Amino acid sequence: DAPAVTPSAEDVAAIYYTGGTTGEPKGVMHTHRGLILNTYSHIAELEMGKREQALLTTPLGHSAGYIARAILTQGGTVVLEQEYEPAKFLKTIADEQITWSFLASTMISELLDTSTINETDTSSLETLVYGASSIPSSVLKEGIEKLGQIFIQLYGLTEVPNLVSVLSKSGHDPEQEDTLL
Repeated sequence: DAPAVTPSAEDVAAIYYTGGTTGEPKGVMHTHRGLILNTYSHIAELEMGKREQALLTTPLGHSAGYIARAILTQGGTVVLEQEYEPAKFLKTIADEQITWSFLASTMISELLDTSTINETDTSSLETLVYGASSIPSSVLKEGIEKLGQIFIQLYGLTEVPNLVSVLSKSGHDPEQEDTLL
């Protein structure tokens, strides 16, 4: 039998562990309300539309897990790959008509250097969120040239959980390098 429990919005729903800058693991408690509000923040700030076709190749224990929850909340589809391989990533975009994805900025550099990028149909890709570090303006310029004005930068922390700040698509002006640092 299921236990007779009536959780409240302020009850702890999850404990996520972080090493932070000290390297010492700490359990960060998150309430039901906090996790739900964070999901809605992801939807709004990372421009997740209804019925997205999202491709995730980064670990679900980090940002990709929050992203997957938000995409699924919107009724979207999440395509998971166990590892990132740029040529396969491009092929999956074309084959599955991927509209939304998340990568680290170094992964974007690898993607842009892939020999098949100019021959692959990436027109379905409307949003490419990146995190972990800023993106060099030269990489951003090339990315906009090859993929379009689709980039959003995410900065997150486990303590929040995840979504702290965002640089929107319109904020990605390669001529304004000081905003990209």
